[in-house]
Amino acid sequence: MHWHPNADEWQYWIKGKGRMTVFDSGPRAVTMDFNPGDIGYVKRSNGHYIKNVGDTDLQFLEVFRSSYFATFPCPTGDAYAAGHGRSAPQRG
Repeated sequence: MHWHPNADEWQYWIKGKGRMTVFDSGPRAVTMDFNPGDIGYVKRSNGHYIKNVGDTDLQFLEVFRSSYFATFPCPTGDAYAAGHGRSAPQRG
């Protein structure tokens, strides 16, 4: 899980099947599934994570309107890396 303090996050889902959970104040959470061609959006400072729920690699493009990239990952960095497709696909 992580969040971006300086910009909203837009995503374009390219390949695979993913599931994203976004945490808002309250506490409230919304979980949605994404497929190729889908668009995702996370408001600035909302905590979120992405999980590969398919049986192939997950690929998506993240876009930020900012002059620099900033993120605050939670202490479990391995879970963050795995959820972002930087290791073997997760099956869940």
